[in-house]
This record gives sequence, structure tokens and C-alpha cells, in this order.
Amino acid sequence: MNYPFSRNEILVKRLFSTAILMLMALLFVAACDDGSSEVKSVTKAQYSGNFNAISGKLSDGSKFEGVAWWVSGAYRGKFCLQTTEAVCSGTFSARASRVIAGQFECSDMTTGSYRSERIEKGAHLHPIKATGILSDGRTSVAEFAPLQEGAGETVCYQ
Repeated sequence: MNYPFSRNEILVKRLFSTAILMLMALLFVAACDDGSSEVKSVTKAQYSGNFNAISGKLSDGSKFEGVAWWVSGAYRGKFCLQTTEAVCSGTFSARASRVIAGQFECSDMTTGSYRSERIEKGAHLHPIKATGILSDGRTSVAEFAPLQEGAGETVCYQ
């Protein structure tokens, strides 16, 4: 029986098809990467602009402290909190909204969500109180010191 292609031509076509399929698989994996493979660690972070010191308590009685900061005109701010067991970090909306909510993650692999209430004072909305729920079932309440402007250093999980 006569075939329209030689064995070498068939082999080259199969190799080419396999290479194309492998390339498509690699592109699919790269497109599906959500960044969760990013390695995070506890490091020092510099902040400047507007900031609030934060202090709070978890439902198990442990305390935490930290800082939240943003630059005027920015859409997002950042916060970092420290307990005796972990360091947590997250972002928040710096837009003019009296109630904001978001997520955070901690160096002990705990995650959580928060809700913060703010009041209008002068040209800014000032946070007054926040509540949180952690993935391990604990809850938290945080209070904010008066708004300050300046720079400093804190510890973050990033």
C-alpha cells in the first residue's frame, strides 16, 4: 500500500504536533497562575504619607498592634499588624467611603476579613473602629489612633 507521506515526514509531523500541544499546555498553565505561588515573608516595610497606629484584641484575649497608611490621592492603602504569634498584612480602599471591607493574610497561614467604619474629619475620612474574622474562628476588634502625617518603619507579611 502506498502512503502519501514517508515515514520521516510522518515522524516530523508527530513531533511538531507534540511540540505544539506542549506549548499550548504551558501557555494554559501560565494563564491560570493566580500568583499564589508567590513566596511571602515577614520583612520590614517603610511607610510615608498619612497613617494611623492600630491597636486591638482578638477573641482569645491576645493583643495586636500595627499601622495603616496611604498617600493622598491614592486609591489603595496598606496595613500591617503584629501579634506575638504572627504578622498580618492587607490593603484597604483609600476612596471616600464611610465603611470599607477587605481581606488580609498572616505569616502563620491564617487569613481573614475585616470591616472598618470611618468618620469625616476635615479633608479626610478617619477610621474609628474595625472588626475582623479570622480563618481559625477568632474574631477581632481594632481601634485607630488619630491620623498623623509622616514616615516610619513597621513589620509586614509581604
